[in-house]
Amino acid sequence: MICSSAGCSSQSMANQLGIASLRPTETRIAQIGTTWLDDYYDWLRHRGSTPCCRLHNITGEFCSTNAPSNANCYVCTRGTTRESLTEDEFRKFLPYFSKDNPNPNCAKGGHAAHGNSIALFPNNKTVETSLIMGYHSLLISSNDFIEAMKQAYILTDNITQTLKSAGYNVEVFPYR
Repeated sequence: MICSSAGCSSQSMANQLGIASLRPTETRIAQIGTTWLDDYYDWLRHRGSTPCCRLHNITGEFCSTNAPSNANCYVCTRGTTRESLTEDEFRKFLPYFSKDNPNPNCAKGGHAAHGNSIALFPNNKTVETSLIMGYHSLLISSNDFIEAMKQAYILTDNITQTLKSAGYNVEVFPYR
């Protein structure tokens, strides 16, 4: 209910924001940024010459693609899809993604774009809070800003209700 890539719910948060961005004069949303979840899945299944998610053969610790010696590293997952990824794998690799810096070998490292987008509970690595960025259309006057925030509250209230009706006890809210 967060992601926007193939296989995600048409009622997901990112998809609702994307639909709202198709009506920028009404919603005041021009576009959304990428979601951390879409980038996380891309990071897990990176198909380049050097996979993004790798673990050290001996220590089992994360091997960054920036590491000087990558010979002792193996791929975390084998072509993982959302459907085949276990909950334990999701939790295990997410902190690595959120600390991994993008580089020529792995452009999907999550630290730069999403390092502050995900707050994890420290004990079990589950997501406590997360954010998805959106961008307003051109706002010039005070009235434009007020109207944009009103529209943002309408949209996030709708997203909250959609998520609650799907069984998620969450609250979505805008901030600026």
